[in-house]
Amino acid sequence: MTQFNSLDLLLAEAEQQSKEFGTDSAEVIQHLRDLGYLNNLPINILSKDQSLIKAIADFESDFMESGILSSKQIEATKAMYDDAFAEEMLRILMDLDEGIPIKYMPEFGEMSLTTRVIHYRLNIYGLFQYSAKNAFGFSSSLGLQTLRQYLGLNSNLEAINLLANKEGVLKRILSIYGNQRCMMFLYLDKADFSRLDFKPDKLRSARDFFQLLGQEYDFNANYLVGFKRDILAEKKSDVKWEYVRGRSSDDLTRFIIQVLQVHQWMDGFYEGKTDGEIGVMSLNSIASLLKFYNAEEDENVKLKSILYYIGDGYFVFNGLHLIKHYVIEDVPKNSEEDVIHSLTVQSGRLNEADQIKFEANLNSVLNSAKIELHDRKQKVRQGILKRAYFGIRAFFKKLFRIGKRLVKMILRHIKKIFSQLTDFFKRVLEYGKQALRSFIQGIKYIIGRLPIITASDSKVSISNSEFMGDTLSILYEGLSESELEKHQKKVLETQRSAQYSVAIVGEVLKLLKYMLKGFVGWPILILQLARATRTLYQQHQIIYQ
Repeated sequence: MTQFNSLDLLLAEAEQQSKEFGTDSAEVIQHLRDLGYLNNLPINILSKDQSLIKAIADFESDFMESGILSSKQIEATKAMYDDAFAEEMLRILMDLDEGIPIKYMPEFGEMSLTTRVIHYRLNIYGLFQYSAKNAFGFSSSLGLQTLRQYLGLNSNLEAINLLANKEGVLKRILSIYGNQRCMMFLYLDKADFSRLDFKPDKLRSARDFFQLLGQEYDFNANYLVGFKRDILAEKKSDVKWEYVRGRSSDDLTRFIIQVLQVHQWMDGFYEGKTDGEIGVMSLNSIASLLKFYNAEEDENVKLKSILYYIGDGYFVFNGLHLIKHYVIEDVPKNSEEDVIHSLTVQSGRLNEADQIKFEANLNSVLNSAKIELHDRKQKVRQGILKRAYFGIRAFFKKLFRIGKRLVKMILRHIKKIFSQLTDFFKRVLEYGKQALRSFIQGIKYIIGRLPIITASDSKVSISNSEFMGDTLSILYEGLSESELEKHQKKVLETQRSAQYSVAIVGEVLKLLKYMLKGFVGWPILILQLARATRTLYQQHQIIYQ
């Protein structure tokens, strides 16, 4: 098979795949609502498209006036994302993992995009209860004051920007209060026990809980003995209930729980409010996380090792283990390329029976993700959607943990990890839509099927070129300097899409032999596209800074 035919095949497959993405995004609608550009009430069926278009246009206008990004950064991003610029800026601005820092604090009474972003961040961490579109005022200052108090900071700007780095928030808490505040006491109304995914009475293994406790905390021997005697007591009458109740209701514990809820939400395990209240959804999300990472034999930490049921609705939670092993991830052990390569190589070594099973399971997950995305888009328009996060950065961080054993997990434990894998691919599908668009445009340019046309006052300019071949340009004789610059800019934008396609086409062609057999196929290819889009965007940021 020639490379040209391979590119033709890839182009046809990519165009077919891109039709399945749809146009709108549940994530974008949620972000616009979070910033106050769309109401939470159901959008009228006759005007829903117009309302969404107006909200996106209003956001883009405010963004261009905000000065959050430099003109060079905006130029680079627009070249990369074209007409999806506003949507991509929404994703970047609302990111609480590697978010954009704001440059100034608003004045009292100011109503700007910066004000909306501050209110959004405070709201997510439970420190602001009103609409993000409210003017900056007393409630804003009160939330910032509480935030500074929790984080031990004097600067409002430093504190609000730290909220856009969820790992940084936890590191700050640990540096101020030490590990001991990560031993948290929680309360759940016993009437809600029936909705838990586990039986609380099964979480009374003092031996398992105490063993992990002794390994991770720097408690002295006398404290550990006292803790086991007064908290992990077999008889309820021996428990120091006054201490337990006091620790389960203090403000700092609530804030640490809120921070963990943000992490759980961004990792796809939690869809409730980030309110610091421990409820059924919060406890179930912890159980789901451990079940997910225990789906293969590499991990063996059970729920009873980090969560102990004291009695009367009270639990003690070893939050430090969750933070150290599943939340703070400074340097992933595997690079993105290693993970994807490993998935491809491992899946290629399966015997025929396992290949069929793997392909069926993987396609089942992908189809489920498409269905859930469609349903989510319908629900979000009606204002009844649970909070969701589709951030590709959080997706990759979680993928690093399981990438090299994902094939085995799909083969052996598909029921245990099905919901989280579905969430994985929902994220990839959302992000992959723009990746495929850029990929298709670049491939068409490479093989000479994308003429670049600009028109002004009946003056038409055309350039048609192949990336590795000749270029033909037909320019109107009376073209002004500004019109010529406009045409050159469009050519450059198309060349950047081609640069993107060239950056990944070699890797895609390596997967082609699997794709032609219907094996591995588009779930892994979409991973490639999503990764390459982010990588190229980062390269453009460096070029234009």
